[in-house]
Formats: sequence, structure tokens, C-alpha cells
Amino acid sequence: MITIKIDGKEISVPADTPVIEAATRLGIRIPTLCHHRDLEPFGVCRVCTVEARQGKRIRYVTACNYPLRQGVEIHTDTPKVREMRKMLVELLLAQAPKAKDVQALAKEYGVEKSRFPVANPDSDCHLCGLCVRTCNEIVGANAIGFAGRGVTREVRTPISVDPELCIACGACTFVCPTGHIQMEKLATEHIRWTEAAGRQCRWARLGVVAHLNCFNNFECYHCEIDQRMEDTFGTHPAFAVKPAQRKLPQHVGPFLWAPDRAYHPGHVWAKEVGDVVLVGIDDFARQLVGSIQALPHVVRHRAARRGCAGVGDRLRAAQGAHGGPAPRPGGRAELAGAGRSGARAARSVWPRLDPRARAGAARARPDAAAARGRGAVLAGG
Repeated sequence: MITIKIDGKEISVPADTPVIEAATRLGIRIPTLCHHRDLEPFGVCRVCTVEARQGKRIRYVTACNYPLRQGVEIHTDTPKVREMRKMLVELLLAQAPKAKDVQALAKEYGVEKSRFPVANPDSDCHLCGLCVRTCNEIVGANAIGFAGRGVTREVRTPISVDPELCIACGACTFVCPTGHIQMEKLATEHIRWTEAAGRQCRWARLGVVAHLNCFNNFECYHCEIDQRMEDTFGTHPAFAVKPAQRKLPQHVGPFLWAPDRAYHPGHVWAKEVGDVVLVGIDDFARQLVGSIQALPHVVRHRAARRGCAGVGDRLRAAQGAHGGPAPRPGGRAELAGAGRSGARAARSVWPRLDPRARAGAARARPDAAAARGRGAVLAGG
């Protein structure tokens, strides 16, 4: 725990806590347009700029993603900070003059009119990215994203085609502060036109309920299940279930486990990606290979002779299954063999590696004596 000051008030928080979280605990309001507690900090609106002092050094940082350290003092409402926020509000007002939250900030900071040219007088999207990040980080559909640069930047579906990846869950519409994004309506119309029968309920697509077909032509306002969802969870179901985070690798004891992969007792995993099946070694085998490399040469040779002969065969099979070094969760591929068989495996894989992989493998390539029979370990980058 560290003790810091925000506007003269002391608070103890864990190291690397964002400024905005510590300020919220103290009851200090810091304006922001792009921050959400369930999403990774983005820092794109810059409205949450604060003053960070450490000794004689003064920095102006964004409160949503600035990690606190011991000895840092934060000031959230100095004349310089207000001046910077006023300029940022003017820029946002030129970007989205119809956005209600931007208009409220303009009134708070005394901005009546932006001095910058307005590209679209009817725009109400200030590109906070809440909808995009919710779709990617919470729902996991990746149905929308940013496109373009500068004043032409916008939120849209991939290559501006029909929203085939959208499951019509409405999480992006729920989190949008201005009401600009209407993907739920577009996706619902797309499902009605493209799925003639057996339409799966949007909450089943999201993973909230078991398999359930929709019999209301995706007119969700007629559905009893749909109407009680928000009452049941107290928020949008996507933020309660967070289906995208179920697929993230998790730590089980000292090992890393990926929920979206099928594991075999032989320490090999498989994952289906479209028409391709990826195969690799699990975290136990990866750590075993690393521990063998860390041992002295003679001990490594004996350990490989006694316990790792089968690992080399499985890894060579996995490597040949997809034409490259076997991938693994959390890093690069590793290949281990024993004795002459390990040396042969090293020679067979070596031509397939790209130049960067060969350069990385050269640093870990066994010496001539090891290649003649004492053991071989190849680490591909």
C-alpha cells in the first residue's frame, strides 16, 4: 500500500492504482467521457487531465490510466488544469456539437462556442470508444471498430458491410453516452432477413441463458425474458456475464490454462480456428523445457534421457500438424528432444524457421558435443 495526496486529502491505495479510482474513493469528481470501470483505460478524451507533482517535477497526465506511486501528489482543479480542460472541451465541441455530455462540460467550463471549425454540425459522436471496447472486451463479438484518421475517423462495421458478427445484444447502445450507436437495430434487421428459421435468442448468443430460439421475429420488446433481464442483473447482462473474459487464459496454480483449447493428458492442446486446427504444448511442458535449459549441461542430458524422450516426439508431431513451430499460450514455440533424436529434430525444423526464428534459435543451439549425442534443445523465436 502507498499513501498519496489528492487535493490535500490523504488516502492509502495499492501501488499502480489509477488516479481516477483513488479520487472516486475520496469523493473527488474528475470529469471524463471515455472511462468505464469494467473496461481497460483508454485515455482518448483527455478531459480527465490532472496535475501530478513529485518533488519539483510537475506533469499533466490523464487520471484514468496514470498509475499512482509513493510520493506523488495530485491536484485536480488548478487554474492550469481548468485551462487545459477548457481547450479540450472546445475541440470536442467542434467534433460533436450535438453530444449532450459535451454540451454539459462546455457549460461547466464556460465554453459558449468552439473556435475550431465544425466538420459536421449534426454529429453527436465524440469517439469515446466505449461501444467499440465493450463489443471487444466484454461481449467478444468484435463487430465494430474504428476506421479512418483525423476528422474522418468513425465507428463502423468491418469494411462497412452488414453486421454479420453482431449478435444484437445491445451492449454498445447501452454504454453509448450520446445514443449515437444503433447497432442493435441494424443487427436485428440483418438477422430477420438472413435467418429464416431457428433464430437463436440474443441472450443465448451472449451466453446468459441456455440454448433458446426466438419466436417473436426478434421483436424483443414483446419477449418476457428480454424485459426482465436488466431487472435481474441490475445492468446490461453483458457487463454481468462478461463472455469475452471467459476466453482469456487463467492461472491454475503455477500453470496457465486457456478455456478455449482442448487439452490432452499428453500435455498437448488443440484449438479450432475456422477450418484450421492449431496444436501446441501446454504450460507444464513449456515450463519443463525451460527448466531443462536452465540446468547444467550434464544434468540436462541425463534428465532428457530419462524423462523427455516422449516430449520431443509429441512436439515434432505438433510442429508438423500446422507447418511451423508449435504455439503455446503466452509466448513463443519451444521444441525439446533428447540425444540424437533431438539433434535430428533440430535439423529438420531449422530450415522451416523464418530469419528471426533462426537468429533466436542460434543463441540456444547446442554445441557440437551436445549435437553428437549428449542432448539437444532448440528454442525457436
